[in-house]
Amino acid sequence: MSTLGPDPARRPRVVLAPEIAEITGSVAARLPDLVDRVIERILAEIEFYRDRDVVSLEDLRGSVRNNLESMVGQLTTNPPPDLSAPRVTGRRRARQGTPLADILHAYRIGFAALWEAIVDEARQRTQAPSEMLVDAASVVWWLIGEYTQELTVAYREAAAELLLAGARERSAMVEALFTGGIPDRDTLWEAAKLLRLPWEGVFVVVAVETPGLAQEGLPDAEALLAGRGIGSAWQLHPDIQMGVVSLRHRDAVPLLLELLGRGVRARAGVSPIYYALGDTPRALHYARLVQTSLPPGAPAVAQFEETPLRVLAAAAPDAAGELARTVLGAVLDLPVQDRSMLLGTLRAWFEAGGSAVETGRRIYCHPNTVRYRLRRLQEHTGRSLDNPRAVAELLAALEALRLMPGDSGSSER
Repeated sequence: MSTLGPDPARRPRVVLAPEIAEITGSVAARLPDLVDRVIERILAEIEFYRDRDVVSLEDLRGSVRNNLESMVGQLTTNPPPDLSAPRVTGRRRARQGTPLADILHAYRIGFAALWEAIVDEARQRTQAPSEMLVDAASVVWWLIGEYTQELTVAYREAAAELLLAGARERSAMVEALFTGGIPDRDTLWEAAKLLRLPWEGVFVVVAVETPGLAQEGLPDAEALLAGRGIGSAWQLHPDIQMGVVSLRHRDAVPLLLELLGRGVRARAGVSPIYYALGDTPRALHYARLVQTSLPPGAPAVAQFEETPLRVLAAAAPDAAGELARTVLGAVLDLPVQDRSMLLGTLRAWFEAGGSAVETGRRIYCHPNTVRYRLRRLQEHTGRSLDNPRAVAELLAALEALRLMPGDSGSSER
């Protein structure tokens, strides 16, 4: 942990006039009354401190007393200031969630009350020259700067520690959600509360590959979705970024896919919709299958419902490879240009809904050329495009071919 503030031994020494120390010593004798006045003003001026569930009256009184005692002590001695009181206050209030502006306001109230008490005491002493009060004011303002700086540094350091601890706890809870490490409904409900997600609703899991080791495939994912009213919780691993996404209704899926499509830097798979957080591990499995089924090398987004056949091939890659070789083996043995032309035409034909005219329009050739290529493909595979079973096998083989190294199914015109 970093050291808060300068080394006390190196803090500047302020030499106090004996009269200042004497007057402040008299104020110290009335410290209990001063504490009461400060607390009364704090409660009157700062709404946050009126909530006794956060900072109790006993806690507030102890803090005011300790800080005033410390301030008075600084004004009655010459050593460098001991700033442990503002340091403790800053860290404690950060852990309680007190706004920093309210703490600094309370400090200003305390210093103002102390200065008023010093002035009142000085006025009762006819021997106290005005120059002495000017000197005292300089010391008090210097002390205000030292205290508020120490408090602010301590507060921000404690707040950063809390933020990191919260992030670690949140990450661990997301991990448990993905791995099925949440044993019962009560724990699941607590996890949902921590992650700010409903424990029942409309959910999907998003799996995004990392473009580099431990790099986000969807940068600032949670903020990106939150900007459109979509809640989520994410975790980053060396090779994958995973998120649970809470949708308000099923109709929000297209919006999610649009947001993902604009933001992803690599392949992203989206699971089918599910309705209970306890089913997250299975949804993650489907999302990863979709992600791995997409062609590598370029950002893309797909949901399970859009690519079920491709996902099926990804679930059993060895069997998918064997299927591609069995159905398309004779085509795969052709020279590269012929092979790519026939497979590209077949793929375009499927995408065109089996229309030779639409296929020709998509690949910029005459419909009769499309029909000729398809006849060649049927001859090589022994499967007729008029046979539904053969058509299903050819489509499955094409999808399986996408997963094989050196996919030869790209279109050649």
